[in-house]
Amino acid sequence: MTFAHLRKCANIENMKAIKIFLIFCLFLLIPFFIEAQDFDEFLKIPSIPGRISGRGKFFEIKDSNYLNITLQSEKEIEIVLESIPRMISLNISSSTNATSTNLILNGLEPNKTYYKYQDSYKNGVVFISDEKGTFSWQQDLSQPHYIWIQEKKGTIFLTRDCSNYGIWETSTQTCTLTQDVTSTIEIDADNITLDCNGHQIKNEYWISNPILTHGIYFWDKKGVIIKNCGISGFDYGILFSYCSDIKIVGSKILRPYGEGLRIQFSRENEIFGNEILDSSRGGLIIYESSGNRLKENSFKNNGSWNFGIFGTVLENFIQDIDISNTINGKSIYYLVGQENKTIEAFNSPGYVGIINSKNIQIKNVSLLEPNYQQVLFINSQDSKIENSQIQNGIVAGIQILFSSNVEILKNKISNCYYAIYAGTIIGAEGKTLENGLISENELTENGGGISFENAFGNKILKNEISKNNLGIYFINSSNNVISENAISENEYESINLILSSNNTLKGNTILNNGEGILLSGSSNNIIFENSISKQNGQWGRGIYLSGIYTREGLVKSENNKVYHNNFIQNKINAKVESDYASGNLFDNGYPSGGNYWSDYTGVDEKFGPNQDQRGSDGIGDNPYCFQGGCDNYPFIKENGWQTLKVLISEVYYNVDKRKDKEGNEEKEGDNEWVIIHNLENETVDISNWQICDNEKCDNIPTSSIPANGFAILTPATTTFNFWKVPKDMVRIVLGSKFGSHGLSNEGDRVILKDKEGKIIDAMSYGTDTLTFFPFCSEELKAGEGKSLLRFPPDKDTDTCKDFIESEPTIGKNQLPIPIIQFSPKNPVKGVKVKFDASSSTDPDGEILNFLWEIKRGEEILATSTGTTTEFTFSENGEYQITLIATDNDNATSSTSTILKVQPFSFAIITDLHIGRHYQEEYEGQEYYLTQRLRNVVNWINNN
Repeated sequence: MTFAHLRKCANIENMKAIKIFLIFCLFLLIPFFIEAQDFDEFLKIPSIPGRISGRGKFFEIKDSNYLNITLQSEKEIEIVLESIPRMISLNISSSTNATSTNLILNGLEPNKTYYKYQDSYKNGVVFISDEKGTFSWQQDLSQPHYIWIQEKKGTIFLTRDCSNYGIWETSTQTCTLTQDVTSTIEIDADNITLDCNGHQIKNEYWISNPILTHGIYFWDKKGVIIKNCGISGFDYGILFSYCSDIKIVGSKILRPYGEGLRIQFSRENEIFGNEILDSSRGGLIIYESSGNRLKENSFKNNGSWNFGIFGTVLENFIQDIDISNTINGKSIYYLVGQENKTIEAFNSPGYVGIINSKNIQIKNVSLLEPNYQQVLFINSQDSKIENSQIQNGIVAGIQILFSSNVEILKNKISNCYYAIYAGTIIGAEGKTLENGLISENELTENGGGISFENAFGNKILKNEISKNNLGIYFINSSNNVISENAISENEYESINLILSSNNTLKGNTILNNGEGILLSGSSNNIIFENSISKQNGQWGRGIYLSGIYTREGLVKSENNKVYHNNFIQNKINAKVESDYASGNLFDNGYPSGGNYWSDYTGVDEKFGPNQDQRGSDGIGDNPYCFQGGCDNYPFIKENGWQTLKVLISEVYYNVDKRKDKEGNEEKEGDNEWVIIHNLENETVDISNWQICDNEKCDNIPTSSIPANGFAILTPATTTFNFWKVPKDMVRIVLGSKFGSHGLSNEGDRVILKDKEGKIIDAMSYGTDTLTFFPFCSEELKAGEGKSLLRFPPDKDTDTCKDFIESEPTIGKNQLPIPIIQFSPKNPVKGVKVKFDASSSTDPDGEILNFLWEIKRGEEILATSTGTTTEFTFSENGEYQITLIATDNDNATSSTSTILKVQPFSFAIITDLHIGRHYQEEYEGQEYYLTQRLRNVVNWINNN
């Protein structure tokens, strides 16, 4: 794939530029692996048009508005390479121990004179490109360097004299301009003040092309002050590197082509009261610099971003930036070391940075002015952004680094490079986000939806990710959950895992993307219950597994498990590069099964682990195979693995000839029974379901099992004469023996199927070992009069360990449950109390008798029988009331309660009164009670 395929990154509608200095667009390359690729090759990434950053030996820019160039290095380097009108620049350093390298630059105009500078305009050479537009040189790598190449020479060096264009004050080392300047000014000494005194430093060539690179430039200086300047028309208004104690005060930077002000590799500078406006690209970028103070600066109408910070270590983000700094009139909120703060809509933020902070809440804000990133979480914990609208983040809507427990909830993010980016910058180390929650966000029309690098233990849940270049992208991220997201209409892949392991992808709907799920050098991931449909890109793969080369060598995709997914009408449903991926499973064994494949043409006439037993099970009889892999148990229908949670709970097959009340004995076959358990939270209709043994299936008569209830299936009604079946257990009589001859004592199977013939549950015992997989290591069997019981009742591993030998659970009479009720609730001496047992119940029979006993201390005051009774207490005190219930099997149980008889008393309510009321229609007067007094009287009567 060429970088031309990446151009979409730079052309998102309404985006004027894309990300700077980050490992971006890698996601576009990985999906097109035909074989395992070299990971380092993908660290040379184009970002903003005309810019590429990364690590490697070969770099190419193909989208410049100036010259499309290539740079080849003999040794591996780290670089930021730019080609913007009339300027090529390199921020370069060694990524190895090499101290020098040979560089070859291609793509210049042939036979043209150029001026190359390193770190200072004083370190310049003139060269002429050859007839092919090529120039080469030996480059020092013993330390980082800033190199730029321009077409015109025009620089003023400000040391300790400026008599040609201003007044020099020796005592203060100040140059005060007396006229406008039309060249770059490079400050070439420490502790110099440049006071433009309202004059302009301007590029006269701006109308045609910004031939001059910098308005003001200095390198490795300290104590420099720049004030009262107007700077216009340069690529960079002011750029300084490796400096400290610099002050930029009261200046106006107008219409730079690149950036108004760049501070790079510098510390402890002051930027006060400046205005940067109408940049074609960027306002202010603070690049790998620390401890800077910003006050009362205004950023207006800058093209791609107004403000942003880039760093590789925590220190780079420690800045003193107060709310007097504004972006198109909206304050910058940059919180460092804060706790328990909230930023809301009424604060009207233009940018939000949360650094070294805890419990910061961002709610209901709109961040729409273009910035490098709109929200920045750095080394922060327990913080949240929710219900906010975010647009126009050139790097990200929300960027996260070195943070944990950050929640991003219910936001709408669009027109950003990445909507949410938790990524390490080249050179940064450490986790980016841990234990975060990304949930219920709408991420649309971005370069990418979510990108994680070095992120662990996060949950990405229920997001809508659509119409982006890329859906979700992981590098070196593990133990994350991606679940229940709707991922649709993204141009490239929906989910891409690179060097990422032990993640769970569950329940996602992946529809109409370029590609589905891609894994490169990623292992031990679980991918299940996803719907992956109609991927329509160049390859249109539902799922694709390959490897990747790193510095340590080839990393394969291994031991991933893919099951219970729907793969529907993708150009290629699945593909595995077998030389670069191994040990991956596309099913969960039998009977759990594999996936549904829309192009599977097999039939379902058999069941069992080998698909050689007569009868269907919803699983195709032959594997579904594709390049590099097979699903051994493909489902015939979509969601074929989804079965109701109805389990075989207990099987009684070895009858013990017990006798009923009339002396009749149990019979083999007739009085066997099976109990099934509905674990759903709603009633399940099992009409026309089937119960089968190893020979034959029997239809279940019309019946339903209530939520969390049980049903007993048996051939004959006589079974109920031998067992105490609970009243709330559904009784189902089949009318014939299980199968043809009943359940075999030697060994058999019990299979429950729904009305479509799909196996809902199955078990086997004794010599029949075919239902469970793996096979039982020991025979599962029940002795005479015993049952096989699922224990615990919701255990369902589809192995023989689900069942134990047990005494039949319905063989024991369940005791009645007596319940005492009485009134009044607060009895007093001399008042008759009514006792009632009508709420008592018996789970498997009926209550035939109640016995009441009333005691005071050890003295029995009264006994009586019946559902109700009455008693008048002649003395105040505590009394014990006992109720004994006896059921139809002569089983008894009792309950007791303590009743307190107390003297009657109530408080006088002082504002109750008897009011006088005159009724005109009657003669005379009469008294009436107020409503409050009526209430008191009613309470007395009731209690």
